[in-house]
Amino acid sequence: MPSTHHLYERYGYLSPSESGEILYAPVKNGLGVQVNQGTTNQVYSFDATADYATFNLTGLTGYYDPYFGMIGVGCPRYTINGTSPNPTIKFPSADYFQSGSDTYKTGQLAIWSEYPLQMRLDIQLQNDSNTQIGGVDSSSVITLVPYKWNDIVVTTTANSTKFLLTLNVVNTSSADYGKKFWVDNIQVENFRYPTSPYNGVTRVAGECSFSVPNWGADYTVTGWTKIGPQCSTAAGGTHSFFTLYKTNTSYATMRYQEGSTRVNAFKDDTDPNTDLSISNTDYNPGDLVFFALVHNANNLTVYTAKSGGAITTATANTDWEGFDKIYIGSDPVNSNFANSPIEQFLYWDEALTQSEIETVFNSANAYDFTSDKRIILSFSTPLTYGTSKALSTSSTGFFRYLDRTASLDLVPLGTSAGTISTTTGFSSATHIAYGADVEKLAKDMVVTSGTNLSNAIVYRVLGLKNSHGVGEVAYLIKS
Repeated sequence: MPSTHHLYERYGYLSPSESGEILYAPVKNGLGVQVNQGTTNQVYSFDATADYATFNLTGLTGYYDPYFGMIGVGCPRYTINGTSPNPTIKFPSADYFQSGSDTYKTGQLAIWSEYPLQMRLDIQLQNDSNTQIGGVDSSSVITLVPYKWNDIVVTTTANSTKFLLTLNVVNTSSADYGKKFWVDNIQVENFRYPTSPYNGVTRVAGECSFSVPNWGADYTVTGWTKIGPQCSTAAGGTHSFFTLYKTNTSYATMRYQEGSTRVNAFKDDTDPNTDLSISNTDYNPGDLVFFALVHNANNLTVYTAKSGGAITTATANTDWEGFDKIYIGSDPVNSNFANSPIEQFLYWDEALTQSEIETVFNSANAYDFTSDKRIILSFSTPLTYGTSKALSTSSTGFFRYLDRTASLDLVPLGTSAGTISTTTGFSSATHIAYGADVEKLAKDMVVTSGTNLSNAIVYRVLGLKNSHGVGEVAYLIKS
């Protein structure tokens, strides 16, 4: 007699290919994953160890503190000693440092103190002939918030090869003598913007990518991000949301381009390539931004919005093109990086409507793999916060109910009559299923006797065989 069985699909954790440095930071509902570009810290060799003494001090006494800091082995601790009304620290020494690159420079560091001391960070440039280039570029004067790390950043308005970074303790008085502060994450880069401090000299470009099956022409990608520091007005950089990749001449990428104030989706496919943009979009570093890309057979549609704003969109005709790799927060073809976290990255196996996109955008709650059965990959969502893994139907370990049932006759194997014929190709099968609903099954689908999996009988479909004019039979293995 047939009985009703419930149908599930398998999914599980999918590990990425990683390189460089993968960081974690808050985005909208939780932690996002951050992929950073490569960089070289020009002053690392002088920083945060017993080499602190190589920094040039005026009005300060420095000691190495192995028990305090942000990262690594410790950091220098400085005390205002009263020998100068204008205490300073010059990095990496009293002399200008030869970077070897004729570029803009950005310097940054973090300061911790018990006191609301006032600080300013300066940077000066020289050329190879020791002639000063431009004026002194300065940060604003910040008043330290006690008992926390305070970041301070300065970027040059010109470019050259040599630099001198100076931390100034300003507006001091005799009442400040003896006050202490700690300095860590000292970094100077050959960029017109800062990237996340790196505890080393050279950070290679990051990668967080997933190998996936070619899922077809209809899909949707949605997610949230914070705009990266390279997208300041001065730097005019590009923030890559993601890239769907097959080869360097067959890929789709979505990005924000500060230099042209637009969100752009570019698809390198059969000529002519698909290139569409939402123009007059001006995002700033740190802005919380929603993004979505919908591919529906011969149409490509891009959506974007700042949190609390309205969605804007653009559509263009496209060619079908498959892919088998997803890059999070980077574009490996054009060497663009987010330098900022991505959260709730969802890949849907269906082209969502604009109304559905707006529902995702307006949701107060974080989406996850279990939020919608059309989601076949979720990354940086509540079930994976704090990891770089995704949940995907291209992996196994868990079952997701499909809200479908099948009426099946199940025949147990391995009875006193013997075992299954060795010629079927399913020698590990423990059951055979037949009946009209067998055609609802598919390889690796999970069939259960009930929806409470703690006490249900669970089977996995090994495969189906068809006898023409008669019907299909499924071979299952009992878990």
